[in-house]
Amino acid sequence: MTLSTSNSLRVASVEADLDSASDAYLFETPVELLCPITLQLFHDPVVNEAGQVYERSALVKALAHRLVDPISNLPLATGALTTVWPMKSKACLRSPGLTPALVDYVLSHGSSIYDSQALIRFAASLATCGERDMAACVYTKLLQQLEAPSAQQVEALKGLLGCWGDLDEDDDKLVQQLAGLACEEGPEGCRPARFVNVLLEGGLSEEFVLRFCEHILSNAMRYTITGIMIASVTLPYKSRTVDMA
Repeated sequence: MTLSTSNSLRVASVEADLDSASDAYLFETPVELLCPITLQLFHDPVVNEAGQVYERSALVKALAHRLVDPISNLPLATGALTTVWPMKSKACLRSPGLTPALVDYVLSHGSSIYDSQALIRFAASLATCGERDMAACVYTKLLQQLEAPSAQQVEALKGLLGCWGDLDEDDDKLVQQLAGLACEEGPEGCRPARFVNVLLEGGLSEEFVLRFCEHILSNAMRYTITGIMIASVTLPYKSRTVDMA
């Protein structure tokens, strides 16, 4: 018994000349996961009496005007809503997902230009679901790991600033947090000189970037002076210890 060549599952049947555009569908959200009113991902999906699923806040707002199904326009006997638990985004977030260790692995074992973009989309979803701290961690990893300023790094910076939504350019705390990110010790820290370009491309003003540079330089000078003072105190002590020995 032989399989027909037209029906057999052969590796050769997979097209080898797929271009990068063929992966675009990976970043398209299935219609089934979008609220028909907001056209956004479901966060708190509910089903109404007609059996149609909507985002709760959007449906409640619609029912406040008329007790009808927004799609079919058919009247509803009641405004009762039932939560669709399997589709809740926050419910999915509670299960094991992209841990910091896994994010590190993906960034250090890149196999596609889409790896970083996928992580940016993941971080954006976390922020949308209210998990700003988790999203900020992913954005920070992206800023620290990407080797050179790029559109993705700028996008990661904008996402991180979005997670710090209560800070603006006039807030010194924003300068301190970005300076801390740029000067973080270890191989994952950003070089301040390179980070300046990212800040400018990210839309921050030249005045803000100047304050950022001044903060970096003042801290570097303070640490240098502190190091000299410590050395001047400890070296004589060490020399006396050697003489006594």
